[in-house]
Amino acid sequence: MRRFAKIDRFVAIAFPVLCFACVILLEVPRIPCSSETLILHGHQSSALEKFIPMRDFDLDPRQAFSPVVEYSWSAQDMSKRTTLLSNSIGGGENVTVVYFITPTYYNPAQWVNVIRLGQTLMNDPLIYWIVVEDAVNCTLRIRKWLESSGMMYAHLAANSPPKSEKGGPRGVNQRNRALDLVETLPDGVVYFGDDDNAYDLRLFPELRKTQRVSVFNIAFVAAGMYERCAVNKTTGEVAKIISNWQGGRKFPMDMGGWGFHSHVIKTRKPRFRNEVTPGFLEEDFMKQVANSTSELQPLNSNCTRIYTWHVKTGGVTTAKVTSDPDFEKLKGLI
Repeated sequence: MRRFAKIDRFVAIAFPVLCFACVILLEVPRIPCSSETLILHGHQSSALEKFIPMRDFDLDPRQAFSPVVEYSWSAQDMSKRTTLLSNSIGGGENVTVVYFITPTYYNPAQWVNVIRLGQTLMNDPLIYWIVVEDAVNCTLRIRKWLESSGMMYAHLAANSPPKSEKGGPRGVNQRNRALDLVETLPDGVVYFGDDDNAYDLRLFPELRKTQRVSVFNIAFVAAGMYERCAVNKTTGEVAKIISNWQGGRKFPMDMGGWGFHSHVIKTRKPRFRNEVTPGFLEEDFMKQVANSTSELQPLNSNCTRIYTWHVKTGGVTTAKVTSDPDFEKLKGLI
């Protein structure tokens, strides 16, 4: 009997505690924990689940490089998404669109680079990815991936100069083609991101702080571990750019180390030029948007953090799989 008395006392104490805990759990707002929940600047919003996960798609390897016409999200479609985002995450959040411009050309690692970069960018629904192929036409396999991603995107094509004229900087016509499109779209922040670089998601909310031209650190460039902007602690202005290769440049910076507001494009009309000496492409462009380093806005905690890495995809083999009779059919998927 004594044993049952102890059990009765335990139940009498534990049962109300358990009931109280259940009430608390039911009252706490529950955030979906599925992989479909999208995180934006630290907020989780189930209203955005319609964009995630990425939809699967079928692609006949033999048609992977079939030509398709150019396509871009319209200003109206962008407005619908930004309105949805604003309503979903509440006021006070910066919902500025980032125009992420990526020139790309066919090479053995192109497909994996596009997929890897895209799966980084699709974590932020306010990125408008502008992919510009160095080709006469856009290709089907890249279009299929972009369509399935749920991202805002444009898929364009622009040829580089003929081989006889090459030897100058790369990606000129592709970046300019993207800038032409940006001029027709709502205001946002423009960033040039190569398909083989790596990016921390914290870069994107930083970019949204850009008022005119912003700069930040980038790793693995100019024959050094990093390239950075030094900030004057008194004035808060950028005093100089520290790089292993100065080259007599006023702005010794890599393409991935700066961004700018689209109103700069619309008012000053800067463009890249094919006739520029290799290594001076960024310098030539920056001189069109800024007169000195003091005009640049430091990001990433006054240029003390690195969210961008200039990496390259190497060691890719293109050797034929001689034992596979379907090799020619399947290689379009690699």
